[in-house]
Amino acid sequence: MKRNFFVVDQDNEETHDPADIGFDLESPPADDALLEYNLILLFSEMDQQLAALNHKKDKHPYAVIAVLLQMLNECAEYSESVLKIDPEREFLSNLANVASDSFSHLRLLHVKQNRMSDATALNLYKGWTGERVERHRVFKEISSGMEQILKSYLSFFSSGFADPDFTDQWNDICEVFTEDLNKSLQSVSF
Repeated sequence: MKRNFFVVDQDNEETHDPADIGFDLESPPADDALLEYNLILLFSEMDQQLAALNHKKDKHPYAVIAVLLQMLNECAEYSESVLKIDPEREFLSNLANVASDSFSHLRLLHVKQNRMSDATALNLYKGWTGERVERHRVFKEISSGMEQILKSYLSFFSSGFADPDFTDQWNDICEVFTEDLNKSLQSVSF
């Protein structure tokens, strides 16, 4: 079975031709139960990270970027270990490039070996000498771009089930999770 992947923007509209991302899933995971088990583990970890994000966002606003970074890198690891996606395909890099079209400051984050790094963005945040409102705008854009990449990953993961009922259930779970994440991100003051 061949599955194509597409990226959606914040209005759930396709933002890029799937063929341009250069990714498809040649064969589905072993079975839906195994996929679901691994998704439960992934979501459990990301739910804890969301709680950490909510706890830290007021005292340490940059921690939001670090938590989102951890979530994205765990999605990359999940795609490699569970879905057996070759890291050489640079899937995360492709998603970041697509998201950068809408969120240009996302380019401050770098992808190497299918993992994202925030070293440049962190140095910029720590050394910021300009207006606070401009810093907020730049890092809000970065977090929105990271959120878009995460939504794309989760949408792809939920589409990997052979059983359409599992797909529907996991789409609902992904939607609730991303709505909670979005609410948390809206209240961050970088």
